[in-house]
Amino acid sequence: MNWNAYSAYWLAAFQLGFGKQNLVEEDGSIRIDDAATRAALAYLLDLQDRELLVVSEREAMISLFASERVAMILTGSYSIPLFEELGIPFDVVPYPRVGTDGRSLAPFLASFLRRQ
Repeated sequence: MNWNAYSAYWLAAFQLGFGKQNLVEEDGSIRIDDAATRAALAYLLDLQDRELLVVSEREAMISLFASERVAMILTGSYSIPLFEELGIPFDVVPYPRVGTDGRSLAPFLASFLRRQ
């Protein structure tokens, strides 16, 4: 998998997938030291340590996907027109299920899987 951890919106999908109820607290603050956020970060770091998740910027994500070096982009709907233009086969798929309860990551943006 490939994903852009440098984008502003990436963490929220994982926080919600690991059970965070509200991204913004009642007082307008944002907490990142809660159990759901810690679990989400541990999950992502484990995937990265096992080389199942590659952190890249947008251009590298597109290049790696187009060259078949990664099979899945977690947030890449902006590339659909380009992949269609280039004739690269892909499918839009739901985010993976995570955590002990099998909850899906929150689908802020589409992820898609390269067709074989």
